[in-house]
Amino acid sequence: YLQVRQWLDAALAAAPDAAAPLRARALAGSGQLALLHCDYQAAVRRLEAAREAYAGLGDAAGIAAALLGLGGVAREQGRYPRSVELHEQGLARAREAGDDAAAAAAHGHLALTSWLRRDFGRARAEAATALQGCRELGDQAGIAWALIILGSVARHQDEPERAAELLGQAQQLAGQIGFREGLAWCGEQLGLLAAGRGDPAAAELLRASLELHRELRDRWRTTSLLDDLAALQLGRGHADQAARLLAAAEAMRRAIGTVVPPCESARHGQ
Repeated sequence: YLQVRQWLDAALAAAPDAAAPLRARALAGSGQLALLHCDYQAAVRRLEAAREAYAGLGDAAGIAAALLGLGGVAREQGRYPRSVELHEQGLARAREAGDDAAAAAAHGHLALTSWLRRDFGRARAEAATALQGCRELGDQAGIAWALIILGSVARHQDEPERAAELLGQAQQLAGQIGFREGLAWCGEQLGLLAAGRGDPAAAELLRASLELHRELRDRWRTTSLLDDLAALQLGRGHADQAARLLAAAEAMRRAIGTVVPPCESARHGQ
């Protein structure tokens, strides 16, 4: 991903007079990759430029994609009301363009933001809508994402069996299509389920998820994995190791400009 982003940025710098549709796509692509790398300032610059370029072209689908990316930045920075607002705007644009794939993606983004802010009712409803849309489109990655969110919500609502079933389906599908980000998320959620029932496999699941998130350069989720492992260490009586992990997570949050999500804040406080 990093090399692809570098190529896009080099192309944008080398060809400022390139065709407007091509520049818009390159700006959007660079912005999305910057978001994946938690480089939020660069992501906003690129995505805002992409939105302006698509607006000049009258491309509602392109505007929708840029809005969803900007909503993703706001979500990872902990600005949840703004994230919901941007995702709802993106959904409206996707519908205007008749872009069913973008509309399903918008519902998935709204589900994720709602889950993080502990609005579990809306998270479940939005994820169910996204799941239906992605199934109709044959979007396997989108199906996996929706299942992950539904499984995660079930875990938070003390439905461990339902959570395990949904996350197991997501993990199997993500493995079949090589969806590494989905596998990383499944590993964390399944690890937390294992920790909740006292299964020693929890540590290995969480460590594997941590390593995969590191390979993907996703520092936002890496902070949550560090907290997860800190909780395990504290439960084993290793307060010193837990403190080091929590400190590493806090330092990373400060470095990238993010916060502990509300759905994780109670355990983090403990």
